[in-house]
This record gives sequence, structure tokens and C-alpha cells, in this order.
Amino acid sequence: MKRAPAYKSKTIAGMLLCALLGLPGCDTGGAAGSVPPAEAYEDPSQFAGVWFGESAGIIGELTIKQLGPLRYYGTFVSDDQTVRFVLNMTQQTALPIGGGTALPANLMTFEWQDGHAEDRCTGGGCGRGRGWALVNSEDTALIGKIGYGSSNSNSGAWSFVRVDDSAE
Repeated sequence: MKRAPAYKSKTIAGMLLCALLGLPGCDTGGAAGSVPPAEAYEDPSQFAGVWFGESAGIIGELTIKQLGPLRYYGTFVSDDQTVRFVLNMTQQTALPIGGGTALPANLMTFEWQDGHAEDRCTGGGCGRGRGWALVNSEDTALIGKIGYGSSNSNSGAWSFVRVDDSAE
């Protein structure tokens, strides 16, 4: 089982808690919101698979398939089938703590769209947006943020657990 070094785990845990709770001061990156730094674990992080959880308070299933090195395609479908969107995902790389060659890291950034025009939402910018997700060192849980338009955090938190890793 791969583990992040203790000081890195505490840093990640703090960022994850801050992001999940949506605490003031977590988003210090202006209108677009901040994205946490990518970190490399002992083994490259794996995002492909089927995940169950919530996106901005909506319960559903997230399926992620690998398209190529560091490139993924995702789909989210709510439990009641009323919310659906697709994601174009890019896994970031980071240097391992001991140095060496950059590895696929625990951070994925994405753009999403649901096929609806921007005027479907009163807040503007709906129909598409951005976000980010971090995977834990065991590749069993994802947390992150999702936003409308150019923001990557103005819609809500992401929280998923892996239920199947066969979508690769």
C-alpha cells in the first residue's frame, strides 16, 4: 500500500478538509479559484474507474476512462438520471519527494459540459465549467471542487469513493 510521507499527508488532509467544508479563505486564487499543488506518491496515482459520491451536492456515479498518458474522459450521471455531464480530464505530474523523474500525480484538472446553453442557469456560465480533483494515496477516494464558467470552485465540492477500477 502506497503512503504519502507524514508531512505531505497532513498538508493534503488540511487542503481536503478545507475544500470539502468550503471554508472562507480556502479559495484564495481569485475568480477562478485556487487549485492545490500536485504531489507524487510512491506509485503513480490512478484515476480510471467507477466512483460513487456527490458533485455539488448531487449524488451520482462518476466513470473515468483513460484515453492516453495523462488524458482521461469522464461522465457523471446523477442517481435520478436528471443531471449528466462529460469531463475532459488532464492528470498533472509532480516530482517525487526524493527527486527523479516526474510521475503522474494525485491531481486532475478538468473541464466539463452538459450540452445545455449558458442561458439555462440564472447565474451565467452554466452548461460548462472547470474543476479539480485529488485522489488519496490508496487511489480509493476523490475530493475536489467544481465550478461554472471560468471558476473551478463556485458550484460546490466533489467527494467520491471508488466502487470499481475496471473502467480502464
